[in-house]
Amino acid sequence: MRINEDLKEKKFKIPVHLGLGTESLVVAVSTMMRGEDNLLLTHRNAAFNLMRSSDPESIVREYEGQESGLAFGRLGSMNLAHPETGVVYSSSILANNISVACGFAYSQKILQNDSISIVLTGDGAMEEGAFYEGLVFAKSHSLPLILIVDNNDYSMASSI
Repeated sequence: MRINEDLKEKKFKIPVHLGLGTESLVVAVSTMMRGEDNLLLTHRNAAFNLMRSSDPESIVREYEGQESGLAFGRLGSMNLAHPETGVVYSSSILANNISVACGFAYSQKILQNDSISIVLTGDGAMEEGAFYEGLVFAKSHSLPLILIVDNNDYSMASSI
């Protein structure tokens, strides 16, 4: 909520997509994850990064573009990853993280790692070919991948 108030006061020079109202999903996913599992997220990654970080202030500093931020002020919000916490990838490109998650899960399978790749996307990504191509690829290669679709009842700005 503090970051939301900072957004209202225009303290950030970048867009930050908080995903308020999805806290239960964030807690559920974080609770089910084992240490070796990986998250591949969308531009709405703030809640996951904040939940999994031991230093949420470093995320705020990242949003402010400070060198003391989580990624030295270089990644901003929509592409913020933090591999030490299991957040290995975030993308601002619609449905992009699904293809990357398939590649990541495939590499983990080849390396015989006992990890699961968890990819989160929104219902708007279901309009993209990458969504269905990713499902087919994951199934045909028996990938250790869980795809979660967060349906907030909006595809862009129109109610479904």
